[in-house]
Amino acid sequence: MSIRPMLGKQLPAHTRRFAVGSIAAAVVATQLIGSAAFADQQLEEIVVTAQKRSENVQKVPIAITAFTAETIQSKGLNNLHALSNLTPNVNLDGGAPFSGDSSVLSASIRGIGQDDFAFNLDPGVGVYLDGVYLARTIGANQNLLDVDRIEILKGPQGTLFGRNTIGGAINIVTHTPGNEAKISGSMTLGSYNRHDVLLTADMPISDTLLTTVSVSSQTREGYQKVVPYPADSIIGSTPYQVSSQTDYPKAPGTQSNSANGGENVQALRLKMLWHANDAVDLTLAGDYTHEDQSGLANVIQSVTTANATGYIDPNSAGAGALFGTNLMGNFYNMCITTPGSALASGLFNSKNGLCGPLAVGTWNSTTGEF
Repeated sequence: MSIRPMLGKQLPAHTRRFAVGSIAAAVVATQLIGSAAFADQQLEEIVVTAQKRSENVQKVPIAITAFTAETIQSKGLNNLHALSNLTPNVNLDGGAPFSGDSSVLSASIRGIGQDDFAFNLDPGVGVYLDGVYLARTIGANQNLLDVDRIEILKGPQGTLFGRNTIGGAINIVTHTPGNEAKISGSMTLGSYNRHDVLLTADMPISDTLLTTVSVSSQTREGYQKVVPYPADSIIGSTPYQVSSQTDYPKAPGTQSNSANGGENVQALRLKMLWHANDAVDLTLAGDYTHEDQSGLANVIQSVTTANATGYIDPNSAGAGALFGTNLMGNFYNMCITTPGSALASGLFNSKNGLCGPLAVGTWNSTTGEF
């Protein structure tokens, strides 16, 4: 005789016992599977040196985001700017406004930072490479060559790191030489003839003297095509003021490009570790970076200056409007769009006036005269 369970019918006693036993076995199996899965998903211990000593990141009383070498490699990150999308409340802009260079790091944490790349300005977020402070934003967008760990500390860190860390600090820890000979590398190919090559070699000289050498090359053609103004347009038909090649100091080989947004960076890092004794370790490190690439792929969205829609003659009575809101933008826009003949004389002249390399001149706002 077979009895099938039906709605409203009572199961025989032996069937109920079997069903209860099956449920109990299923619960035990689920618990065992859940325990195994939990064991597999336990957080890996990450050791950081945010407080100048090795600690578990879970025990550091600082708002901190840490990235291990495995994370950096798996996500294909090659500079500090790439960490912006992975770190809350952190903006790491690879290239400050008007810098035109991707090596400039405009960093801000929780809204506090420094956007200007001028040499005379201190950053608001300190960047440290193996404990060495990078004092300026130029060159702070470090190539993540043989990096062991990156720690982003949020909030003022002046107690442990000193000045210029009111927004926070970025601590970069590079690879420590290993005691076994090993070579590792990677290669990335992509659009616009992208070729990225990374090679790291551990070469121990003895049991107490360890060395490592890392080299990398990143090349890519520009993806933003530079299109000149049409010759029959108002701007294209107006002669621009062109400064002499000797008016401004610049690096050798400076030139314009037909495409922006390219990369051409080569980096080298050498590191030597000497275990003097059980209590003393001495580390000697050096790095070199060469960059020769096109400018950033910036796009002008709008021009909001006094002479954005109409031309203001710098030698006319209406030139006072240039000294209103957005002073520097007004000067820049006026100096690059004014024909050279109009800048031959007057306080805006291109030799020693406000449109020249010395940028000197006076304007009396009371009298409305120069």
